[in-house]
Amino acid sequence: MIREVLVPDPWRSLAIVLVMGLLGSLGGMLTGPSSEPLFRTPPASDSRLRETPQTALLKLEDVLPLSASLEIRPVEDPPDVPPEEGGPNYQEWGRAERHRAAFWRPDVSAELGAPIEVHSETTLYKDAAGAQRAFTYWTNRVAPTGSAVALSLPADQAAAFTVEAGPFTHQWVQFRQANGVGFLLVTGLAGHTPPEPAADLAKTMAERMR
Repeated sequence: MIREVLVPDPWRSLAIVLVMGLLGSLGGMLTGPSSEPLFRTPPASDSRLRETPQTALLKLEDVLPLSASLEIRPVEDPPDVPPEEGGPNYQEWGRAERHRAAFWRPDVSAELGAPIEVHSETTLYKDAAGAQRAFTYWTNRVAPTGSAVALSLPADQAAAFTVEAGPFTHQWVQFRQANGVGFLLVTGLAGHTPPEPAADLAKTMAERMR
């Protein structure tokens, strides 16, 4: 029963964060009196990644130090919200590749302070301008739902937030390196999920995305 109640589905966890951000955006929470976006997109460079961003995905050995009980979990691409309904416009941004890896811990009761789920994603765009637009879009969606976390990564852009959602805490991290975007979501029980492990994992991803 504990497993059924407390272990979230990977995409359900992600949806909690993104739907709250989307609703906040539609309600005008992302803009101030001047209607300027919360996060502006800086001028784009013309740099390109040397390798496919798939190499930057987290591996099982990366997350095992957080909990020896973490296992690989298959992930499926969920349907995207259409742009006309406020969803991402991947076609306009020039998305070329998207790769995901997920890990979860089936027995929540075994380790109270360990992550329940770790979700890693990397996306390649045709150019840096498209990657910047995607980075800004998702950062602006999530920012109103959580508390910003100070983060230093070897990347062109980075943003991190702690998002509380019922019994869970989500550590959300996104970064951009040239025309690639990396994303990380670490989910654990509320009060037992500090931002430091997520920051370390995000650093590992950013260092691989060159």
